[in-house]
Amino acid sequence: MKKIALLLTMLALPLPLTAAPNQSVTTMPPAQKEIIKLTEQGIKPQSFALSKKDSSIFFLNTTESSLATIAVDFGKHRAHCASPNLALGEDGVLRSSKPIGPKDFAIACFPDTGVYQVVVKGIGSKDLTGQIIVE
Repeated sequence: MKKIALLLTMLALPLPLTAAPNQSVTTMPPAQKEIIKLTEQGIKPQSFALSKKDSSIFFLNTTESSLATIAVDFGKHRAHCASPNLALGEDGVLRSSKPIGPKDFAIACFPDTGVYQVVVKGIGSKDLTGQIIVE
């Protein structure tokens, strides 16, 4: 019983959320991320330019009920990070491993300069197309 009371007392103690006075704090550079919206009217924006290599793009499904799938053609470019709902195929295409539901998203990183073609299916009756240009 005393152990439980001690444990509850320890859990109730406030923990410091800042670095101790003698510790140095390293400032992290801001993340370079952008948002492409998957809408009933199409991909917005349809063509997107990233001015910095190794930026990330959020593909946000803004529809009310559509289950979207994404395919981004990386070709021979490297792909080094993506959310768990995307997978890179041997053909160099980063594809949805499961549909992206309404108000959900997927993330992909673009480490190399180039043009990446994007195809979205599952929203409306036609495939939605766009491109990402990394300068």
